[in-house]
Amino acid sequence: MKRTRFRPLILGAAWSIFLAVLMLFGAPPKLVGALSLPLLGLAVDPTSRRPGVGIKINLRSGTSTQLTGAQRILLLSTKNASGGSATVETVIYEAVANADAVATLAGAGGLAHLAAKRLFEEYPTATVDCLFMAAASGDSAAGTITFDDTTPVSSAQTVTIKIAGYSFALSWNAAETDVDFATRVVAKIGTLSKFLPVTATNGAGTLAVVTLTFKQKGKAGLDCTYSAALSEGVGGAVSTAAARLTGGTTEPDPANALLAMVGKEWRFILPCISNADMALASATGTMGKLKTYIAANDTGIGALLQTAHTACTDSTANAKAMSNQHDFEYFSHHLARGAQSLPCEWAGAAVGAYARDSKIDPAHPFVQQELVAALVGSADTATDDLTVAEQEDLLASGVSYFGRTAQGVPRFERPISTYFEDADGNADDRVLDISKTFALVAVGSDLRTFCQRTFKGKKLMKNLPSGNTPIPPGIVEEKDAKGLIVGRIRSQWVPAGVIRGDKLDEVIADGSLVVQVDPLDETQLDVFLPLRVVPPLVKTSIDIVQA
Repeated sequence: MKRTRFRPLILGAAWSIFLAVLMLFGAPPKLVGALSLPLLGLAVDPTSRRPGVGIKINLRSGTSTQLTGAQRILLLSTKNASGGSATVETVIYEAVANADAVATLAGAGGLAHLAAKRLFEEYPTATVDCLFMAAASGDSAAGTITFDDTTPVSSAQTVTIKIAGYSFALSWNAAETDVDFATRVVAKIGTLSKFLPVTATNGAGTLAVVTLTFKQKGKAGLDCTYSAALSEGVGGAVSTAAARLTGGTTEPDPANALLAMVGKEWRFILPCISNADMALASATGTMGKLKTYIAANDTGIGALLQTAHTACTDSTANAKAMSNQHDFEYFSHHLARGAQSLPCEWAGAAVGAYARDSKIDPAHPFVQQELVAALVGSADTATDDLTVAEQEDLLASGVSYFGRTAQGVPRFERPISTYFEDADGNADDRVLDISKTFALVAVGSDLRTFCQRTFKGKKLMKNLPSGNTPIPPGIVEEKDAKGLIVGRIRSQWVPAGVIRGDKLDEVIADGSLVVQVDPLDETQLDVFLPLRVVPPLVKTSIDIVQA
């Protein structure tokens, strides 16, 4: 009875002596770090009074290398110049059913519709939201196909026309005039509206010249290839004004659309924009403004964990201009040099594949993975195939590129982020593979939800000395929080092959993984998790010698 009565007094005295020793002689380094040192780069400002769980993912932690949840997708585009029921800039259309639903909103055959087609071909059950920018203020790109019957067609000619990689053929019949045939071409293009990004006219059936007009205003139409050729017959002639449409001017401005995105999170953002807009070396282009938006919202309570992905059919120099400008670990940019399918179609396929496979495995390796979407590459592979030197240069410059199998099927080669050099201009591979970004974003999203649910309604306390008065219900000590968080990573992410368990053990053992009450705000729990993602198998070295 006496020991029970005096136990609180004894424990209290012991605690007072412990504190006095700390004050007189100081605490061991590890104890000081656990009890009092603030963490660098906190996700939540200790002076903030808002409740919630903040998250910050530093993909550039560690030493710089110096070398020679729900997978919601946001489709960001303009509408066709005519058609489409969507309201621009202010309304987000959630969970569109399929590409046809996008066509209803934006118009058939335009950037949004074609990107959605390729996306849903890769990922039929994708969750896709749509937001539409206001149209560019300039002109639509255009081009002409001219038919000539100066030498009449005496034996039926097969005319093959390709527009943005989509090919169709018509028979130019013997004795048929060039005007009559041009009229039939216009009618045929009209029936293919869901497949083609252009409209066609020939002066209401009076001209032998078919004028193709891109369905959206701006420079995106400049990326549209077109051609026409005769075969098999005799007589007649056909020519095109150029290999691509010309005359498109200005770009859309995403500023107002970005305002509609505030407070909402999409794991993948798919901008449907022009080669020229992507190559713009400025923070004022679409990707510059999107980067500013993502970076401004990626930390703290209410942080939005988002990535954006683009593709271009441009030159290597212009592809690198994009990554040189942004150097951002939450972007990926892909080159399909000289490809006939539009840039937004390649980006749509990439995003569909990313969302589909990273949902199952956030660290999924996409190395040399084939695409299933209907994509058409360059018509001149001898010129547009990348050399080995060009491939190495792109990967060292933050640019991914598409390759193809021996059978001509498009595929990823090595998808990487656009982050490739540190602030001092040194080559930096810390966030090379885009799978690393996907993995840490997924872990961060999971821990955000886990902590919100696990610690809701709890009280927070620093670790008490062993043998102290039993902790009352509803209180979480630092060590308890650490055990729960580490346990979550061990049970969820290590067995899934996303986080390396050996490296997790290392950071626990050396004390660099820290979970502590913030020294400035006793209501805040600070968590510092130096995690290592399981990398993709990229290459194999085999050395064979004669024994």
